[in-house]
Amino acid sequence: MWPPNSPDLNPVDYAIWSIIQQHVYQTRVHDIVELQQGLITVWCGLEQRAVDDTIDQKKKERKKNLLTTTKQYAL
Repeated sequence: MWPPNSPDLNPVDYAIWSIIQQHVYQTRVHDIVELQQGLITVWCGLEQRAVDDTIDQKKKERKKNLLTTTKQYAL
């Protein structure tokens, strides 16, 4: 049910899906209706702070990777 490795998704999408997946699968899911309801419940309860924190983390990672790459080419 989770998105495959899609070029349409970015690292933030994957991180948010991971958070949702962790919450949904805290209890056993018995059917598609239960899965859909769990996804909706978690999505509606997801705080904006979780999204903002994920974006901030990905920005930091991207900046660190850029600096590392830049240093490698400068040598």
